[in-house]
Amino acid sequence: MTTITTEDKERIYHAIIHNGQLTTKILHECGFSDNRIRTLLKEKVLIRVKIGHYELWSTGALYLYSVEALKRGNIEEALLCYEYYYRTASYSPIANFAKFASSIIRGNFDNLEQYMDGFMRPSISQNPNKDYNFFIFLLSHSIDLREDYKIVARSIDYDNIALSQNRSDKSTSPLRIAIYYNQDFHYAKRLLNEKGLNSLNDILTLHLIERAIQKVGILEKQIHKLIDDKDYEGLVALLKDEEERHKLRVPWRIMYSISKDILEMQETGIPSTPLCEKTNDLFRLVQLKDYEQAQKKNKCFTNFKKLVLEQKEIEELLNAAIDCRKKLTLNGSNIQPTVQTPPPLENIPISEMINAFKMDQKEEGFQLLRSIIYLRGLNEYDYLLIGQTEICIHEKDMAFIKPLFTLSTLTRGSFIFDLDHYVQEFYYFLESRRFASASSCLNIIRVANRRGHLNMSKIETANLLITLSTRLDKDIRRSKRNFQIKPKKYNKSSREK
Repeated sequence: MTTITTEDKERIYHAIIHNGQLTTKILHECGFSDNRIRTLLKEKVLIRVKIGHYELWSTGALYLYSVEALKRGNIEEALLCYEYYYRTASYSPIANFAKFASSIIRGNFDNLEQYMDGFMRPSISQNPNKDYNFFIFLLSHSIDLREDYKIVARSIDYDNIALSQNRSDKSTSPLRIAIYYNQDFHYAKRLLNEKGLNSLNDILTLHLIERAIQKVGILEKQIHKLIDDKDYEGLVALLKDEEERHKLRVPWRIMYSISKDILEMQETGIPSTPLCEKTNDLFRLVQLKDYEQAQKKNKCFTNFKKLVLEQKEIEELLNAAIDCRKKLTLNGSNIQPTVQTPPPLENIPISEMINAFKMDQKEEGFQLLRSIIYLRGLNEYDYLLIGQTEICIHEKDMAFIKPLFTLSTLTRGSFIFDLDHYVQEFYYFLESRRFASASSCLNIIRVANRRGHLNMSKIETANLLITLSTRLDKDIRRSKRNFQIKPKKYNKSSREK
């Protein structure tokens, strides 16, 4: 009996997805004789549907063929597999997801909800598949979903998209963190490209990220024009519509809050009352309507973070809110910040960050930490929190007491950088030959100097940094020499004996 090889099956898969059917003529053209066609039927590779017409016995092997096609970089071949699979099994959730993915990759966003109905449920609690939840969250940043899927997208928490520890693609967790908490699609794209496109999920994610980048670019231009035109009603309407689709990015939440307050003051003629609370969090200050303090914080933020172009727009809105409040209070008493119960702080995933570090998921842990810093508006002090966390990891301090205490202090707005403490820690780690921790201390001091957090003259600071750097390099070199294995020496008399 003639054996059917893997190459034979692949020729069949290629023929059926390109022709949409298999006939005796097509099989002959593929090099199969009548005798080998009978073998294909006998070995349950094909099934005869009518005289001269055949179908695959099972589409499971076709899926494996599509996986191999992706590995070879033949995306078109894989997409044809998915589309054939959907034509033959449109009732299947997997087939609907395959069609959903192929449509997005081809740039066809029509009828997506029809395919989503085949593999999703209109309630987040009924969707255990975290990949499906992640793709709908991403899709909500690109198109206007049907109302029931809008509700799903809005209700997604990070737990609904977080990858489990036993997943082979766990390395994409930082990407999901960056997208969910920061909506930083450019950073996510870079992470994905560095990792490489190894699966359908990776390719689909990349296309959805690129689509989201385009959509965000369009919205940024619209927001900029509305602020320039002082059209606060239009800005509120635009951001409200975006908020109904998914969680807003932090800068947009800040803009939304300020523009709503400006619009309310203009409509009622009553100035808003600021609440009083010590905090370094820009978003928190805006929540409290303490626009004067928010303005100071925003100016500091723009000095340290050149990449955040949205801060200019936030500055314009803060100026507009302050001017509006001043005009309304010209004929009355000045509004002073009052101590009241402020709105609640946003829930920050600190426990998830600690758990990631405890499970040695360092990349995921640091991405969560950056998200916490970003969400609390503490980017000015990112070097300090990251450096303290690095020291905790080097010293195997899994309680992370120091960075958590610093985070709490920064949030309350009562932090002063203690240079003497980090110099003392630096020398303590050097004496103990813990060079990684000493290096982290030195880096904290360096960046604190660049950020203007050291109360020293430039000459004093330069001399200190040179002294510390020289000492660290010298001790590391000495340590390496001490640990070198020296060759044994033999003398003549010992050899003769």
